[in-house]
Amino acid sequence: MCYIIITLTSYRCNHRPENGRHQVDCNSRDCSLSQYHKEDEHDCISSCRQRQVI
Repeated sequence: MCYIIITLTSYRCNHRPENGRHQVDCNSRDCSLSQYHKEDEHDCISSCRQRQVI
């Protein structure tokens, strides 16, 4: 399953602004978000995962 890493900067006052988002590819042929997702014709709704963890 693909996911996103969110990086933060933490200050002494407890302010923690987001300073970056980085996509991590699971490299799975059954994940519709992956760069290796099946390109051939298939029933994606029933056979592929289409979730992303944030």
